[in-house]
Amino acid sequence: MRKKKIIKDKRDLLVGVIKRKSDLKLLLERRSYRIPIKKVNPEGIKYIAFYLPSKIFKNGKRIEIYGRVSSYKIIKRGYLPNLVLSMAEKSEDYFNFYIEKIFILKDPIINKSHMRITFKRTESALLRRVSTVAMLYDIKPLEDIMNEKLIKWGKDFKREYSVKIVNKKFRLDFAFLCRKGILGIECDSKKWHSTKRQVERDRVRDSMLKKAGITLIHLKENEVIMPLKDIAEKIEEKIEKLRGLTS
Repeated sequence: MRKKKIIKDKRDLLVGVIKRKSDLKLLLERRSYRIPIKKVNPEGIKYIAFYLPSKIFKNGKRIEIYGRVSSYKIIKRGYLPNLVLSMAEKSEDYFNFYIEKIFILKDPIINKSHMRITFKRTESALLRRVSTVAMLYDIKPLEDIMNEKLIKWGKDFKREYSVKIVNKKFRLDFAFLCRKGILGIECDSKKWHSTKRQVERDRVRDSMLKKAGITLIHLKENEVIMPLKDIAEKIEEKIEKLRGLTS
C-alpha cells in the first residue's frame, strides 16, 4: 500500500497589519506582534510582512519590513501593553508572535489597487520579486482581467488610450474607435472610486469627456469578473449605436 503523499503548504508568509504607531514601536523594540486567535492558523508561518496603512502612517499603503518568526504562544489580550480594554476584551485570546530578525525591503511593496488588507498567507519567496500587494497575493488588477477578456472577444480595441480635451490629457482604460466617435471603457475599483473626493473628480472628468463626444461605460469590480458574453453584449450595444468600429 502506497503512502499518501503529503503536500507541504508553501504559504509560509503571513501579511499582517500595523494598526497603531505603538504597535510598530512594540514590534521594533520587543520583536513582538499580536494577532487575534480567530484570524489565523499559525502552523507553518515562518515570516510575517507588516503592512502600514495610510490612515496611520504618512508614507503608508505599503510593506517595507518583514520579520522571521522564532516562535509564538497564546496569550490573553489583557497581557498586551499600550491598550485600554474592557474586562471582556482582556479575556480574548491572541497569538503573540516573537520575531527573531527584522528585514527591510530595498523596494517597498505598494498597494496600488487600494485593496483592503487582511490577515492572509502567501509565499515568502515573492517578497523580493513583486512590486505591488496585488502581485503578492497573486491577484490581477481589474484592467488586466478586462484586457484578457477583450483579447478573447477578438474585436479591435486600444488599451490606455489617451485623448486631449482643452489642453488636458485624459487616459481611458480601454477604447473602441467607432465611426461616430470613441467608446471608452473604465474599470472602477470599488474602494478607489467610492470616496467623495474621487466621485467628484470622476463626475467632472466624465462630463468633459461626454461633451467632447466620447461615450463611456463604467464597469464595477463585480461586472469585470462576469462571463465574457455578458460584458460583450453591453459593449456591442454601444458600438452599434456609434455605427460600428472603424476597422
